[in-house]
Amino acid sequence: MSRGKSAVRCRHSAADWKQEQRSGKDTEEGHVAKNTGKGRRTGAVTGRSQVKNPTSGLWTKRNTSSGQFVAVKKSGDVFKGVRKEN
Repeated sequence: MSRGKSAVRCRHSAADWKQEQRSGKDTEEGHVAKNTGKGRRTGAVTGRSQVKNPTSGLWTKRNTSSGQFVAVKKSGDVFKGVRKEN
């Protein structure tokens, strides 16, 4: 199945994802925070939080409803518009 790593299943197909992006809505959260191109966001990212991994020192984004880890920021900076956990 995979080479020692757990497989991650996506809840949407690529066509569904493109349709969400065109409509400007996220079906789970109700809206999407927009990038302005000026180094900031318009609106907050809802349903997500971030925590710093003490081992790697990188920020990890989590889904607040399920607690599942969603993404890791490789640059070491924080995710813009995502609230921080303690």
